Amino acid sequence: MSAFIIGASSGMGLALAHEHAKRGEPLWLVARDEEELQKVAADLEIRYRATVKTLVVDMAEAAGVQTLIKNYLDIQELPRLYLCAAAGTDYPDFLEKADKVQAVFQANSIGPIQFLNGILPTLAQKGEGEVVVFSSVAALKGKGNNPVYSATKAAVAVYAEGMRNAMKAKGVQVTTVFPGFIDTSQTFGMGKLPFLHTVEGAAQDVVRAVDKGRDVVFTKWIWRFVMLAFQIMPGFVYNKMSFLDGADWQRILGKDKK
Repeated sequence: MSAFIIGASSGMGLALAHEHAKRGEPLWLVARDEEELQKVAADLEIRYRATVKTLVVDMAEAAGVQTLIKNYLDIQELPRLYLCAAAGTDYPDFLEKADKVQAVFQANSIGPIQFLNGILPTLAQKGEGEVVVFSSVAALKGKGNNPVYSATKAAVAVYAEGMRNAMKAKGVQVTTVFPGFIDTSQTFGMGKLPFLHTVEGAAQDVVRAVDKGRDVVFTKWIWRFVMLAFQIMPGFVYNKMSFLDGADWQRILGKDKK
């Protein structure tokens, strides 16, 4: 098994690279930041004696998507694909800045969907393949402080669900990952957060679940039930909770030490 990781220079993508490198599996790492990507590749090669190839691509650009499609399909034995692309989590000024909205949709939804649309027919023809698409628990319920981010992640989650339905009988496994709060740069400065998971632990959860052929992964697992509760919650109750921050959650969960 080898792994092709999009968004490999930081966060979840980087943690997944470490997990597969530990297993002695060849890696294809993709990111926008060439300098960071080369540092990651050098570290993995030294630390684990891993075989690492890199590709500098911006999925937010149409040309980048086409480059990704070609490079992935040119690999003789198609590796497990992790699509960890993400941009923007909390922009209160979205109502005023339409260009930001378009940019985040391009990076989180349009680019990833165009890429998957470009490779999945070939995987179906070959009758094999593993595709792991990262969404977010934010996709499952719109939240007042990040509605655009939630919408982009909902789009990619629904697309992955549809493709899983279409591809299962053709031998292609499509897994959707719904991370909760993960201890990365995206959550830095957000205060105390409920069910915060280490990025290493989350990556291990994902790799184990995909090894078992799971269709859907929540990390931490408890988010499956948290989001189910939100989904069945009456709207007038949920609307009072839309702007809760980390400190509020700690009080609700009885974990405030003060």
